[in-house]
Amino acid sequence: MLQTFYKNIGSFILKRKAKKEAGEEHSFKNFIENSLKFLIIMPLDESMFNKADSFLKYLTSRNKSLYLLLPEHKLNMIQNQKSYKFVHFKEDDIGKLYLPHKSFTNKLENKEFDVVVDLNLSVNLFSYSVAYFSKSKFRVGFTKRNSDYYYNFQIPPVDDDADNSYGNLVNCLKMF
Repeated sequence: MLQTFYKNIGSFILKRKAKKEAGEEHSFKNFIENSLKFLIIMPLDESMFNKADSFLKYLTSRNKSLYLLLPEHKLNMIQNQKSYKFVHFKEDDIGKLYLPHKSFTNKLENKEFDVVVDLNLSVNLFSYSVAYFSKSKFRVGFTKRNSDYYYNFQIPPVDDDADNSYGNLVNCLKMF
């Protein structure tokens, strides 16, 4: 019950910050083709983590520079580590309200990414925050509760089926 309370407060704070900043309109014409640096927020769910590989292979085949955001303890789960750069976080980088600490957001704000892609299929305040604080022009994610505040390009997930959801994401991004 206390966790739900903390999550609700965290959600309120983050949503309030996102509302203050009016969203600019962007042209999505060829935004994948013209972008070079991608921040990929890897799914925190263990079963979905391994299924994200097809999405990573797609972007790697397009010669994109990929930065993977993942918990420090999952670094060894990535195949072809030489193909990626990493932005990792520790559990103590996440505060009581499920939002990143200021030191972590400062680290993100100092890096520039053309596109941020959140591969989490379920609501996650930390990944919402990362997408928002990255200040990327294009923020891609799956449709979920309150995602309109944090992503400017959304794709509906396929009933928590990671394989089909990531496949749909790849097919959708191929159009750009």
